[in-house]
Amino acid sequence: MIILSYLYIINRLKDVDFAQLVFFSKNRTVFLFSALFLSVINWSIEAKKWQFLVSNVQKISFPEAFKNTLVGIVLGMFTPNRLGEIGGKAFYLNKNNKIKGAIAASLGSLAQLTVTVVVGILGFAILLFFLKSFNFYNLKCFSICFMIFGILLLLLFFNINKLLIFISKLNFAKKIMPKLEFLSQYDKFKLYKILILSFLRYLVFVFQFYLLLRFFDVQIDFFIAIAGIFTVFLLMNVLPNVLIADLGIRGSVSMFVLGQFASNIQGILLASVFLWIINILLPAFLGQFFLLKTKSNVVF
Repeated sequence: MIILSYLYIINRLKDVDFAQLVFFSKNRTVFLFSALFLSVINWSIEAKKWQFLVSNVQKISFPEAFKNTLVGIVLGMFTPNRLGEIGGKAFYLNKNNKIKGAIAASLGSLAQLTVTVVVGILGFAILLFFLKSFNFYNLKCFSICFMIFGILLLLLFFNINKLLIFISKLNFAKKIMPKLEFLSQYDKFKLYKILILSFLRYLVFVFQFYLLLRFFDVQIDFFIAIAGIFTVFLLMNVLPNVLIADLGIRGSVSMFVLGQFASNIQGILLASVFLWIINILLPAFLGQFFLLKTKSNVVF
C-alpha cells in the first residue's frame, strides 16, 4: 500500500514542471491564510468536544482540553490511523481516570468516523453520477459496502447502552465493565451534541482543503470539489495507514479522485500535503512543546 501510493504519485507527476508553482498570485494568498486560521478553529472544536466528552470523567478547562488535544496529535502521528491520539488526550488526566478518558476519547473518534463515512457516502454517490467514464456497476459493490458500514456506525453510536448490556453478558468482559459503565451517562442529547461538534469540525476540514485547492490554482467546480473532498476523506479513513504512508495515501487518493475533474495534478497534491502540514505537523510541534515540558508519565 505504501509503495503503491508513492509510485502512483511519481507516475502522475513525472512530466510536471513544479517551477510554475513558485509564482503565486497575491490575490490567492488570502486562501492560504484563511486555511491556516481554520486550523485554529478546527482544533478548538476538537478541544471543546474533548472537554465535553471527558466531563463525565473529570472536569477540565478549555485551555487544558486544548493542550490535551495537541499532545494527542503528537502521540497519534506514529500509530496506525492515529489511534495513539485517543490515549494522548488522556495523558494529563488523573491516574485513576486515564482509562476512562481513553474510552471517552474513543467515543469522540467514533463520532468523527461516523460523520466522515456517512457524508463521504453522499459525496461518493454524487461523483458516481458525474463520472460518466466509470461503469457504475463496477463500483456498486464498494457503494453497498460503504452504505452498510455507515449504517452500522450510526447504529453503534446511538446504541451505546445496548452495546454495554451485550458486553456485560460476556464472561471475559466483566473485569472491564466498571470502566465502561460511565458510557451509559451519554444520553441521546449528549450523543447528538458530540456528533454535531464532529460535523462542524468535518466542515472545517472540507473548506480548508477547498481553500488550498484555490490557493494552488486548481480549477474545479465548487460542487464537484466538495463532493470530491467528501470522497477523499472517506477513502483516507477506511484505508489503514501510518506516518510514513499518510502523505502518500493522502496524495494519491486526492490525485485519483479530484484528478478526474481537474488537470492541475500538482496543485491537488500540494493542497493535500499542505492540509496535512497545517492540521497535523504544525499543531504537533506545539503539542511536542507541551509534552516535553511536563514531567508526568502515561500510566494506564
